[in-house]
Amino acid sequence: MGAYGGGGRGPRKLVAAPPRLKRGHASKKQMRRFDGIEFQFLSLDAAVTEAGSVAIRDDIMVIDIPQQRGGEACLVEGRLSGHVYVGENILRHEVPLRIEARWIDVGGIYAGTWLEEGTELFFSFRLPRVTSRNTLRSPRE
Repeated sequence: MGAYGGGGRGPRKLVAAPPRLKRGHASKKQMRRFDGIEFQFLSLDAAVTEAGSVAIRDDIMVIDIPQQRGGEACLVEGRLSGHVYVGENILRHEVPLRIEARWIDVGGIYAGTWLEEGTELFFSFRLPRVTSRNTLRSPRE
């Protein structure tokens, strides 16, 4: 199950996919990046926490989880569709890790389903709140 329970396929040559913005596209907002985010993954067999980062620009949210615990890295780009982010792994591997994810904001906590190589997991994470002074607050405050 990649980074979430073993079964890695050995070392991979990783190449990040190019940004998916069209040429000449000007973003309405600056990209916001949040590092040190804890992602909780829950299945019938295990509960796992992974660390990574989240970047947000306009209606795109990218979840970046580096290679950890013998698993593979992933870069899931989700686009907002109504109230739901829908995305997939855009990191290019020799044999790509198949990940599809859907998540929503539930009162400050993002939660959803994560389908990795045919295994479905529930996942959640929380982003720090941004105050009016452009400073970040811990999600636990």
